[in-house]
Amino acid sequence: MANKHWKEISLTAGSFLLTGFVNGKARTGQRLHIYIEGDGNAFDSRGRATDDPTPLKPTALGLAVADSSNSVVYLSRPCQLRNEKVLPCSRRYWTSHRFSEEVIDSMNVAVTKVVRWLKPSSVTLIGFSGGGAVATLVASRRTDINNLVTVAGTLDPDVWMGHHKLPRLKGSLNPKAFASRLSALRQTHFIGSDDEIMPRVVADSYMAALSPHHSARVISVPGYDHQCCWDKNWSNLLAKALGN
Repeated sequence: MANKHWKEISLTAGSFLLTGFVNGKARTGQRLHIYIEGDGNAFDSRGRATDDPTPLKPTALGLAVADSSNSVVYLSRPCQLRNEKVLPCSRRYWTSHRFSEEVIDSMNVAVTKVVRWLKPSSVTLIGFSGGGAVATLVASRRTDINNLVTVAGTLDPDVWMGHHKLPRLKGSLNPKAFASRLSALRQTHFIGSDDEIMPRVVADSYMAALSPHHSARVISVPGYDHQCCWDKNWSNLLAKALGN
């Protein structure tokens, strides 16, 4: 990132070497916001798996930059921004196994390393699109997450793939299956009213799996689609999610 206020970090986490960025204002003891990137450039226009899933437009990174909080960390997904000479990566980790046990374990290890490093007063996980699935699955394994926020999140991959008449991600975990563990966690799931890629039915399916007395909500943002225009008004949307 060509920005003097952000520092690149590399984290060995499980089977992967993850690349991320940390806000230069980050200090120990602050409220920490961890952003997790979406699926990226996983498929080309013909539906074929690409050789490199690094996003052409890293939406979660844009959200992280738009976050005015002091302590902000951005994490790319396994195989994004990678160096094959350091650690080779299989296409399955951005296709059928994008939410697999090994991927979620890796992201969970990365979150643990960041938390141990910065020793925050609170932790908010924020995930975009497929990163929303990852953030939700990671949160289901932890007891130190205070807030979960997703943006156009893949909260039920089975419903999502079914909606687009595509085969299920048989090598991946489904956040919906772990929803009951998260019922007490404060959650906000943003969706765009014009999002044809991630329609509301996906979030609604996840919400239906929560216990009756849950602490989650879905907020539909008028005029927004999957990519546009989340970073433009992000500070206000995030404040709404966190109750600031």
